[in-house]
Amino acid sequence: MKTKRGYTLIELVIAIGVIVILGSSIVSAYINLNNSRSKIYEVQNINNKLQNAMEETVVKINGGEVMGFQNHDVNVKTKQISEDLFEVSVSFGEKYELKKLVKKGIHTD
Repeated sequence: MKTKRGYTLIELVIAIGVIVILGSSIVSAYINLNNSRSKIYEVQNINNKLQNAMEETVVKINGGEVMGFQNHDVNVKTKQISEDLFEVSVSFGEKYELKKLVKKGIHTD
């Protein structure tokens, strides 16, 4: 009597099911990774804009300008606390904001 070689229909269906489940998990993880990556780039871009606006404002204050700063991407607000001390606030929308105390003539990070 010959023994039959090969797989039964049930074994093939189970194998295909496992492959489909693994494949869909991998695709889902890849999509989540790409979404996370794009959000990270967006936050880094906003942070760079805020840092650049802050540095530009500090340089202007150290150069003698006191008020009236403009930046097209970022909201810049300065508040003079004393003769040589300023509070600088830069914001992007309502979600992101940096604040810094700046003493005229001194530049620190």
